Amino acid sequence: MPTSRETTKAVSPRRSVKAKPPRAATPRVKPKTNRESRQDSVERIYHSALRLFVQQGYRSTSIDEIAAGAGLTKGGVYFYIAKKEHLVAQMLDDIASRYIDSIIEKVQTENMNAQERLVAFMHFQVSFALECPEEVMLLVMSSVEFSKNDDVLRKKIDAIYERMRKFIVLTIEEGLAKRVFKTKLHPHAAASFYVATHDGMMLEWYRRAAQIDGPELVRVFREAFLRVLS
Repeated sequence: MPTSRETTKAVSPRRSVKAKPPRAATPRVKPKTNRESRQDSVERIYHSALRLFVQQGYRSTSIDEIAAGAGLTKGGVYFYIAKKEHLVAQMLDDIASRYIDSIIEKVQTENMNAQERLVAFMHFQVSFALECPEEVMLLVMSSVEFSKNDDVLRKKIDAIYERMRKFIVLTIEEGLAKRVFKTKLHPHAAASFYVATHDGMMLEWYRRAAQIDGPELVRVFREAFLRVLS
């Protein structure tokens, strides 16, 4: 016979306790390596600065704002960049490399005539702009913001745009030599028309993206430019 104490502790068969299923083990998150942490911080700085530079301009953006947008301290930002000028210079170099230089290299290695090369160049640029609109806008807006400065940033922007102009000029000259184009316009004037239309189109597209048919806008640009060369 169980004692009264033992009876009190006994569990009634009508209220048997069901065994709880074992809890699923929480997967352990592998901590980031120092290299991964640095890369993550650099990317957050880049995207924070990109958004702010496009929205309010380079000069109106402070390191404090970039740090806040990146979720870092001001000192944390300065750990990766020495000056705000160095940051935007690196950003412009990166954008130009992907948006202009690599596209020029790609279309020059294809077996195309001059007109096909220009059309391919336009389409590759548009594809990039669809994926990275703020990066293209930083390039366009910086060309205006730094245009009155006689400093490193103005020279950098001038060099970037000159590479695009030079490609257009050389392609037009090739097209004229091979009778693909028949324009009486000077190739440099036609290249300036391309750059001016390019920047204006990107601005309009960025301002009114929801109201504009992007592919149709590109077709208008392509046909207008090719008509200038015909």
